[in-house]
Amino acid sequence: MRELMIRELEFVGGGVYDADVVAVVGAVASGAGVGVAQWAGLTAAQQATAGGYFGIYGAALTTAFYGGLTVGNWLNKNTPIQTWITNALDSLSADKAGTNYGQ
Repeated sequence: MRELMIRELEFVGGGVYDADVVAVVGAVASGAGVGVAQWAGLTAAQQATAGGYFGIYGAALTTAFYGGLTVGNWLNKNTPIQTWITNALDSLSADKAGTNYGQ
């Protein structure tokens, strides 16, 4: 039996798109907000409001995560940022190892 390639798995599984993840996280967070509001004994209107707030914040955090991930990937591909980070960390550890202490 042969192994499936990534391309075939995306076709079979339907792939995962950023918008789908944002929508699912927003829906789950909304449900969590309603659950917390019910646990706190709030009215139905307050529960709906809490669900809306939790959903918006969950979707916003997920969108921010994807934005940061996209920027990070772009920086890795188009700049020597890994070298910069390595050099910065090496200089920090060299300062601590020696007697310079940043002076």
